[in-house]
Amino acid sequence: MADPSPQTLSGSLPRYVRFGPFEADLRAGELRKHGIKIRLGPQSFQILRLLMERPGDVVLREEIRGLLWSQDVAVEFESSINSAIAKLREVLNDSAEQPKYIETLPRRGYRFIATLEAPPLETAAIERPSAPPPPVPMRAPRNLAAILVLVAAISAILAVSGYRFWFEPRPKSLTLSLGSMTHPVISPDGSSVLYYSNQGLFLSRTDRVPRTLLYDAEPVTDIAAWSFDGREVLFHSRAGLMKMALPNGPPVMVWPSMGVSRGMSWGRDGTIIAAVLPDLYLIGSNGGKPQRLEVPGITGGFFFPEFLPDGKHILFGGNQEADIDAGIYLASVEHGKLTRAPVLLRRNATAGHFSSANGGSLLYLEDDKLYAQRLDVKRARLEGSPTEIVSGVFSVPDRFQPQFSVSRNGVLAWREGRAQLARLTWFDRNGKELGIVGPPAFLDPVLLSPDESRIIFSTPREGTGLAVAESNRSEFQPLRGLTDDPLWAPDSSTILYPKIDGSLFRLMRRKAVGGSEFEVARMPSAFYLRDLAADGKVVLFWTDGKSGPGLYVLHVDRGEPEFVADAPLGRLSPDGRWVVYSPGRGVSGKSEVYVKKLGGGELPMQISTDGGSRPVWRRDGKEILFLKGPEICSVSLETKGGAILASTPQTLFSFRAPSVMTGDETPLAVTRDGARILVAQMVEQPRGQMVWLTTAWDSRLR
Repeated sequence: MADPSPQTLSGSLPRYVRFGPFEADLRAGELRKHGIKIRLGPQSFQILRLLMERPGDVVLREEIRGLLWSQDVAVEFESSINSAIAKLREVLNDSAEQPKYIETLPRRGYRFIATLEAPPLETAAIERPSAPPPPVPMRAPRNLAAILVLVAAISAILAVSGYRFWFEPRPKSLTLSLGSMTHPVISPDGSSVLYYSNQGLFLSRTDRVPRTLLYDAEPVTDIAAWSFDGREVLFHSRAGLMKMALPNGPPVMVWPSMGVSRGMSWGRDGTIIAAVLPDLYLIGSNGGKPQRLEVPGITGGFFFPEFLPDGKHILFGGNQEADIDAGIYLASVEHGKLTRAPVLLRRNATAGHFSSANGGSLLYLEDDKLYAQRLDVKRARLEGSPTEIVSGVFSVPDRFQPQFSVSRNGVLAWREGRAQLARLTWFDRNGKELGIVGPPAFLDPVLLSPDESRIIFSTPREGTGLAVAESNRSEFQPLRGLTDDPLWAPDSSTILYPKIDGSLFRLMRRKAVGGSEFEVARMPSAFYLRDLAADGKVVLFWTDGKSGPGLYVLHVDRGEPEFVADAPLGRLSPDGRWVVYSPGRGVSGKSEVYVKKLGGGELPMQISTDGGSRPVWRRDGKEILFLKGPEICSVSLETKGGAILASTPQTLFSFRAPSVMTGDETPLAVTRDGARILVAQMVEQPRGQMVWLTTAWDSRLR
């Protein structure tokens, strides 16, 4: 349903010209914003047209005088031009100090600085009224009085039934492309979009093609947020929660060393609400101590909270047990406390967003379609039937993440695609597909048992969550009672997993299909398992404990945890003496792969040469595989004299890699001999996955 991309103009102008949210009909002398006609005096419009006919060039004030008045007309043209320009800027919401459209050259003239585009042909054909049909010859009526009575009656009926409905011009919904980007977040006024990638945090205006890099000092780890007035942005980097004034203010720390986050929002009074695993927190925009928000009834975590415009209600996603029973909730908050317990609005795999359209609406995704449904905020309930707004919207269900956003003035930004689910696919070393395992899965770590007979994965099917399947079959069996990703024990029949009992953090063990559990070790803080040595005695885990976030190893039968690296992901060598890890971007601006010897104090050795992440160690110890974008790369290893010799990385093959990878996903496993590679390959997405803007989308609700 998307329109073709608009074309940048050069040469003579066509009848319809677009810049930013505005569209000018040069023949009719009309200007529209988001499809809605706005009032602009004829002199101001003539000046606008003259400027657009010469974009980037200086139009002298004398030229404007010659356009508007003949030489024999006596007029105070200096003040008249100033007045016309002021009215034009008022309509465009532009300023002389920080111009977006019209730049002033003191005592000389003006210059048009925005990008001009022609509307897509499909949109122009749909939105433009067709030429009126030629008049049909009519005979003079025989009974003029009867016709006049009929006209009067029809007029009365229209007046009673609603003059505005029949005669008031309605806004048209227009769609245009912003290009390929991820995590689009539209500004409150619909003029700009925030997004991030592995290069940093970016801002793109809807009226200009070039993007602006806002921040790249540390990797950005979560979807950014706008302040209520749109003058500042909020984002989570590896350093912590930060804010930045636009257009080029310095980054300011709000919450140092913030934990793993799943979305945030900025209220109208400056209060920030953030989902930081596993809780909700409130914090002031100038920092201070984060305040945990007590929310009864939600035990499995929160995601993508947002303040409603009134500043008193919050909308958020939550769940009861891990990825099962996720839903969209509405609650009330005042003075840092919950004043109304959360009310479940609907079960949903991803979070939703609020819009004031139609007296209040909830926007959400279901089966890759975006719907809007009337939301009575006071009664905390959905009403009526949902209306489909857009089809084919991208989402990341295992992070509860919908990739759309909505401005307060009716502009919708959305990324095209399908839900990011994976199929566990076997490949040979040349990239030939050998078979599919199990149902569609979340992008969680691919856990191949040591004997290569079974696989643990996470699937959204029927609320199953974690499941286990034979390595060559589609049938699977749920893993009951687990809320975090486990690890296979060396016997390939039992698993290890974390368990929290109050203030106790324990490493547990049990049969994969169920049965009695017993404690293996006590842990100093909450932790996430990463790997287990072949003998089962060395555990690699990530924690955000008292010693700081990072990878640690623990010998389960002795000693304290040993810090390895400030990195979220890593794998042990089969003998438990080495760790391979990827800490994020280095000096080169790319993520690289390193190998480090445990307990020896030696410096880590970089084994990738041009980027790499999410490494795995083959069980015979002879090879490390890692990802480089959509490529699977290999490094051969040899141990001599207590040191490791690594070959130059070689690319094996490419696969459909996910466009969004955060957290602890390592969608890769390899057999002991290296002959077969198991990859979580993503469902096919549209090429480029463009981000689209749809204006006046709420006109479809009427």
